[in-house]
Amino acid sequence: MKVTKKSVPSSTPTADHRKFDKLINHTNSMKKKYSSMDEESKKKVLLGIAGAFAVLSSIAAVSTVKKTKKKMKSRKDSKEVK
Repeated sequence: MKVTKKSVPSSTPTADHRKFDKLINHTNSMKKKYSSMDEESKKKVLLGIAGAFAVLSSIAAVSTVKKTKKKMKSRKDSKEVK
């Protein structure tokens, strides 16, 4: 069975390109909104972004530790079996 990639005409953007363009437009509009905010609102926005980053990084750290413990346990179990 041959797997072939369906050709897409270069004149029509793919779904990924459209999503990327939409993201760029949204980012630009957010930059404009941010630049028009007062200092207090800017601080609140930055604190919100920092809080979201902290939550996401802690989730990533927990999953990394979980994987490490799982690997250590599987190594320990394999040594006991031998």
